Amino acid sequence: MMQLDGSFHAWLEERGPVLCLMNRVDAARGETLSELHEQETTWAAANQYLRQEYLPDHHRRFRWEAAEPENYHRKAPGKRELDAIFRLREERTISNDWVVRYQGCFLQIERQSAPRGHRGSIRRESVGAALPYS
Repeated sequence: MMQLDGSFHAWLEERGPVLCLMNRVDAARGETLSELHEQETTWAAANQYLRQEYLPDHHRRFRWEAAEPENYHRKAPGKRELDAIFRLREERTISNDWVVRYQGCFLQIERQSAPRGHRGSIRRESVGAALPYS
């Protein structure tokens, strides 16, 4: 697991402005990557100090090897799975002419797909399409 955190502080004391220490930790290995930033601007000298002096010492003292070399993270879900997770459903009644009203629109459905008067649902996909289904 990767952890990322930013902390604004007077890291350079009176020698410079308040900076944000952006710290990323690989929790499986205890490895840290840190950089000092002022907003989106990188401070080259401070970052050079972190890379060349602070982080090697930090890793020497606190880093460990992962218990197992295998990566057990799940594969990122695809678009189809994300659409299924992030879709919204609302119930509607199918009118006599097989029309469903949704957000001020009339959605015509196929006559054979559901009986008139039937309660069906509208699903709203992440891309914004509204599709009737029962």
